[in-house]
Amino acid sequence: MNDFNLFHEQSENEKFSFKDRFYRDKEFRNVVLTEQNLKDKEFYNCRFISCNFFKLIFTSCEFEKCTFEVCDLSLITIVNSKFLDVTFKGSKAVGVDWRGTVKPSRYNFVDCKIDGCNFYKLNLQSVNMIRCSIKNADFTSAILTKGVFTSSDFLGSRFSGTDLSFADFSEAINYNINPVDNKFKKTIFSMPEVVSLLNGYDIIIK
Repeated sequence: MNDFNLFHEQSENEKFSFKDRFYRDKEFRNVVLTEQNLKDKEFYNCRFISCNFFKLIFTSCEFEKCTFEVCDLSLITIVNSKFLDVTFKGSKAVGVDWRGTVKPSRYNFVDCKIDGCNFYKLNLQSVNMIRCSIKNADFTSAILTKGVFTSSDFLGSRFSGTDLSFADFSEAINYNINPVDNKFKKTIFSMPEVVSLLNGYDIIIK
């Protein structure tokens, strides 16, 4: 049984705007709202499916227990907004600066493309980034304790002063993490990629 009410499925060439301030248990399909400012809106237990929010500005918005499925949130701007228990599935959120979120914010990514995102100094404890493309992202000084990053691609991503205690990088690839410059404690890695942790040392591996 679907507990969501289909609030809106946008038709071709239709202009859409979120007119109400608060939405609960709603499902939005094929909504296109790009390069505008979405301000002072609250969404609780809502689903966004195949929506395009490219370059949308989220100002003082709140999303709680929401899901974005196969959506494009690339280059969105987050200003004083909350994402609490929000899941992104099969979506694009490229080039997003997540430092605009306010506490408490908790969000997860599954099968997403989140290249070029900025997570600098954020507390992302217990975050999930599973089977994602996370290239050229910045995790400098971030808290990633108990995070799950299985089967994700970290090519070009930056880790420095990052807390990776109890994090799981099983089957993850292309990460470049200096064990001296970052905090490890029971952090999980897989062979053969784990050998890359020795890249900063003047040693020969046979």
